[in-house]
Amino acid sequence: MPASPLAFTHDVTERFLRYVVIDTQSDPASPTCPSTEKQKNLGRLLASELLAMGLADAHLDEHGYVYATIPANTDRQVPVICFCSHMDTSPDCGPGGQRACAPAGCRSRRCGSARPS
Repeated sequence: MPASPLAFTHDVTERFLRYVVIDTQSDPASPTCPSTEKQKNLGRLLASELLAMGLADAHLDEHGYVYATIPANTDRQVPVICFCSHMDTSPDCGPGGQRACAPAGCRSRRCGSARPS
């Protein structure tokens, strides 16, 4: 896979702390998929970051699923791998983004202050 054209300034912990504050609360009474339109906000961010990383086919579909293809880094025939994850939070978590704190030793200035004011 070619090197990313984008210089990343966030490590995994900082990205997680940025993602977790996005309100993705689901609605169990909704008949739609996703159950709330706001759930697509995280998907839009993830798709845009994948595009910025050079994954040309990254996109968010009408149901809130994010798709992207990472090309193989070998000429051998290898199976395709799918990474699948929920992006919504339970209504039991309460409205708004969630607060998260990185483990001890985290150098992130955002640690402990992830919830928007």
